[in-house]
Amino acid sequence: MASPCTQDSNSVALTETTDGKLEADVRLQPLTTGSLGEDTNGIGVTFAPDGGIHGTATGAALKLVQGLYIGTEGLVKVNGYAVSSSPGSSPNANLVRGSNVQYGNTLTLNGSLASNQIASYVMTHARWRGFWATNLTAFGGLTLDRVDAYLQLNVDGGGWNTVDIASLTRADQGGTFELDYWYPFVMANGTAHTIQSRLLVGGGTVTASNPQGIIESEFGGVLEWLY
Repeated sequence: MASPCTQDSNSVALTETTDGKLEADVRLQPLTTGSLGEDTNGIGVTFAPDGGIHGTATGAALKLVQGLYIGTEGLVKVNGYAVSSSPGSSPNANLVRGSNVQYGNTLTLNGSLASNQIASYVMTHARWRGFWATNLTAFGGLTLDRVDAYLQLNVDGGGWNTVDIASLTRADQGGTFELDYWYPFVMANGTAHTIQSRLLVGGGTVTASNPQGIIESEFGGVLEWLY
């Protein structure tokens, strides 16, 4: 033959084995952005630095876009978190029949997901604690009288809704209450949202006697969201 049937090139390396067989290996160029290339462990892959799959010293990983992050333990999701809290108080306030009074601050969280983050639901957690006493005998009340505590949420200005309630009945009793609620809602990318939480405490409407109790301490509340 005037010339070889297969010609060596910059992309193919030809070698002849000891038993006369011809072998061809792919010859890769050094790694550059957006290419295949050789590294110490074989074939490497790199992609454009603005996102997608990224080659690292330990293998392929996803870059910090779309809510994903390369951490020391591997691939993790980047979570958002915010919290608002109210300090406790000792109002020692009378609780009047059928009249609910707000204690503590109105807690507010507002924000939005960045346009490149993916989340179907944002989990919101509201909690409030306090201590009350009926002490109705001192007020001339009846054993059926009661005091109530309400945990309320307001999402995007849609109005206050009671999500948890605690009641203490019978005369001359005291104790703590803890209101707690988990609330999931959709937060589309790039849209602003506001959620609020508050505590209302008042006398129940079982009888007409007043006052129906005392709120001695309001231990404070927490409003948080995470995704």
